[in-house]
Parts: sequence; C-alpha cells; structure tokens
Amino acid sequence: QYYVSVTGLQLKSIWQMPRFLYFISSIDSTSAQGNVVTKFTGRKGVQHTLTVWDTRDNMIQFMRSGPHLAAMKATKELSLSIENGGTGTKVY
Repeated sequence: QYYVSVTGLQLKSIWQMPRFLYFISSIDSTSAQGNVVTKFTGRKGVQHTLTVWDTRDNMIQFMRSGPHLAAMKATKELSLSIENGGTGTKVY
C-alpha cells in the first residue's frame, strides 16, 4: 500500500513565482525517506505537486521537516489558495 499526496497552489501574482521557485528548489522530496515518486506541473495558473510515499507516516515526517515546513509557512504570503489531499492506495 502507498500513500498519495496532491497539492494545488494558486499564486497571488506572477511576481510571486521567483519566491515560489526558490522554495521548490530547496525542497528535495526525491531523497526523503519513503518517497517513491515526485512530480510537479502547472495548469491554468495552479502549481501542482504529486508525491507517492511508502507510508503516510513518512509523508507527514517530510511535510513537517525543514525546507518543506518553511515553504508551508510562506504560502499565506505567496498564494491566493491552496488545496491538499491524500489517500492510501493498494498496488494490484
């Protein structure tokens, strides 16, 4: 079983993009314990991340760690809205 996490963030303006990219570049989920997949994309002004983890606990540990925690704290300044979701899934 894996844990899948999806986030969508809409920046307040294009002028927030450099700061957003700074935070994204400082977060290295690919080498985090338990990370299986990391994908980034942007569509219709919303920046999306999709991560897959071997356990929900490893995802939460990463989410509450250094650079990711700093980025989460900055989202109020950077974004109009943010949506998060996650679910466990079985591999068949």
